[in-house]
Amino acid sequence: MSLRPGDRVGPYEVTALIGAGGMGEVYKARDSRLGRVVAIKIVRTSSEQSSDGIRRFEREARATGMLNHPNILAVYDVGAHEGLPYLVSEFLEGETFAARLSRGIVPTKKTLEYAAQLATGLAAAHAKGFVHRDLKPSNLFITTDGQIKILDFGLVKLTEQTEFIHFLSRASTASQLTQAGAIVGTMNYLSPEQIRGDTIDHRSDIFSFGTVLFEALTGQRPFERASPIETMNAILNQDPADLPDTVPPNVGLVVRRCLEKVPQERFESARDLAFHLSTLSHGSGSGPTTPPLVAGRGATRRRFLRLAAAVSVFVGVAAAFVVGQRTNPATTAGYQQLTFQRGWVRSARFAPDGGTIVYGAAWDESPVRLFSTRPESPESRRLEIPSADILAISSSNEMAISLGERYVGTLARVPLEGGGPREIMVDVEDADWAPDGERLAVAQVVQQRYRLEFPIGRVLYETDGWISHVRVSRDGNRVAFIDHPVSGDDLGAVCVIGRNGEKETLSADFASVTGLAWSSTGDEIWFSASEAGPNTSLYAVDLSRRQRLVTTAPGRLDIKDIGPDGRVLVTHGRFRIGMRSRGPGGEQERDLSWLGTSVAAGLSADGQTLLFTEEAGGGGTGSYPVYVRQTDGSAAIRLGEGLLAALSWDGRWAATIGLGPPPSIVVLSTRAGEARLLERGGLVDYQAVGWFPDGRRLLIAGTEPGRDVRLYAQDIGNGMPKAISPEGIRIKPYASPVSPDGKQVAAVDRSSRIVLQPVGGGEPTPLPELEPGDEPIRWSADGSSLYVLRRGVSSGRVYRLQIAQRQVELTTELLPSDRAGLIGILAVQTTPHGEFYVYSYTQDLSDLFLVDNLR
Repeated sequence: MSLRPGDRVGPYEVTALIGAGGMGEVYKARDSRLGRVVAIKIVRTSSEQSSDGIRRFEREARATGMLNHPNILAVYDVGAHEGLPYLVSEFLEGETFAARLSRGIVPTKKTLEYAAQLATGLAAAHAKGFVHRDLKPSNLFITTDGQIKILDFGLVKLTEQTEFIHFLSRASTASQLTQAGAIVGTMNYLSPEQIRGDTIDHRSDIFSFGTVLFEALTGQRPFERASPIETMNAILNQDPADLPDTVPPNVGLVVRRCLEKVPQERFESARDLAFHLSTLSHGSGSGPTTPPLVAGRGATRRRFLRLAAAVSVFVGVAAAFVVGQRTNPATTAGYQQLTFQRGWVRSARFAPDGGTIVYGAAWDESPVRLFSTRPESPESRRLEIPSADILAISSSNEMAISLGERYVGTLARVPLEGGGPREIMVDVEDADWAPDGERLAVAQVVQQRYRLEFPIGRVLYETDGWISHVRVSRDGNRVAFIDHPVSGDDLGAVCVIGRNGEKETLSADFASVTGLAWSSTGDEIWFSASEAGPNTSLYAVDLSRRQRLVTTAPGRLDIKDIGPDGRVLVTHGRFRIGMRSRGPGGEQERDLSWLGTSVAAGLSADGQTLLFTEEAGGGGTGSYPVYVRQTDGSAAIRLGEGLLAALSWDGRWAATIGLGPPPSIVVLSTRAGEARLLERGGLVDYQAVGWFPDGRRLLIAGTEPGRDVRLYAQDIGNGMPKAISPEGIRIKPYASPVSPDGKQVAAVDRSSRIVLQPVGGGEPTPLPELEPGDEPIRWSADGSSLYVLRRGVSSGRVYRLQIAQRQVELTTELLPSDRAGLIGILAVQTTPHGEFYVYSYTQDLSDLFLVDNLR
């Protein structure tokens, strides 16, 4: 079927044929209702020549119409014409990217401009769950005003492309491939996982993005060979060709990272890719201001081979640092190990003399204590101070320390040469001295909100998330810190705030940010972070948001301090989150850990079904995968993704919180069933989610614009969230806080005390028998008791409160057999009778190093 000018497709009058191919035709038309010019694409494919196929096309096209972004083709309407589905979109004037490439390579600066736009569009689509699957130059359009538009987003899975990929994954002869010649051109842009027939996610688009970027810069496709089989083999097994010298090295690193064979080694997200590209575009991709990026495994291996003849490789752990380091070989960094016991180093600071180092560490099974050492001696001296951690040392040799077992402790001052600590403030997360040695910047918890003060008493910033690693600049005019948007998660970004209270975000969001210090010159902020997974690297960012990688190493590399002479204190080690369980009558605990960062998120009432999440990067994604498994130790099943999760009482459903933007709640079936995206209503943020016993409603801790956190109930059918508590009342993540009759919620108030909140509304009832900081876990089966978690320095205790009798009794002490480096208990799940429990714990084994010549 072909249309001629004057023919009508619904309310649209065809004015001209734009193009035609095996997939159908594209026409220019006029919308008679609005008087605007549009483009109509009529899809001609046998798989859609049924009413079910047309309905499926319409559903997908309407969903794609939700992608309202300037770098994505706007979809206006869908319908069917003479049995064939059609799609109506904005009419574009310009040319496809393929047409532009046919005239030769694109200048680097212009390529970076286009690439940054493309990555921004991809990020917007990926945030809504769309994966393009067929990103290539012919599906990109350059408008006459220089704007990139992504075409056919989300529709490719409705075409023959899906069938072709299925065919490719089973192809065995050249003759079979020849039969698919109509789509061979697409093959050059397929990701390795597409060719293998594996399940794909957003990182497949990032690989295809890399092939387009390579072609734009070089005029060649990175894996194109003489035959289709050779091309597939190159995509699966061979490195792309070397980029010409005309391509700046930092741009080449972006390309190669996009083209990594393993999805985990590419950029974690298109959002991070867009951030790096916009920075490169600003600097034209060359010169010292452009940010070196983390290369994947193949690039790191090639770099090591080139440097091997010139670099002396240190033995042991130091060798790992040299492999990943990005410094001039003539000034290779030197690593000197300062600690040698088994455990974890929590903090370390240089004293003003430049030679003394004070650090806080937990060796073997001991709590965190303070030690001092000097580089010329392998010995450390324990300071005669009770359990404490070092926060900062002033120019006048006075230490700011944190007293107590928890991260949030009591801030105290104590002379470096000795003496008793003088307490200043309670509930302090971190603190740092100003250069004058008199003023302190502090991050304090006040009524469950984090507050940054500098000097003490002057509030510069507040957040419902949390603040860590507060460091005053060397001139005393700014405070750098890490802003974590989600309570209890180290996802975050590097920020700086002036004394006028103006906050700036300097870095991209990282899955984990674990340390921060001002450079010796004061013009950069160095920080340790991870884009995916528990391992961290060392980065630097300046006040103009130029970001670069300083060094990387296998394992966890965390910065602690930088001295005025440029020497750096770092820790290197391994971080894991283990998961253990014990059933009725069991004498030994069972290890249920899955990928090394397993957080117990929910346990069914019968104790048989366990829901858990993995940290970013676990499970083969750059996000937070959610799994379900039986507690008998059988294999886990991946359900989807979500930062926080909760399991219904019957184990049938899982609710997860996605980061967005915007944030969302998705309900996943643990068996057969489709996912449900819940209406957000007026909520702009979620902090925790739980289930009512009926399995039909969710309990949500969230916020509306301009309001404090409160509790909401929401039906998982078509309901909207409804407030059920005053502001300031919240629930803890990974808890089952609703009573068996569904009438009360075990929540937490502004003073961090557990209260009973009526679901029907009204004022909460306090439980004075429990201590501040206790966290509700679950109600007993009859609703007469409440199980709570009380955290210790490296352990946890589960108590049962008999509400009517007001009696509290210890039921379980949680303490893994291997206690070295044990940081604490992260999450606990128990059955209503308390006879079965699962808990997650964090463990960090690290050593302290002094580093010279790190640039």
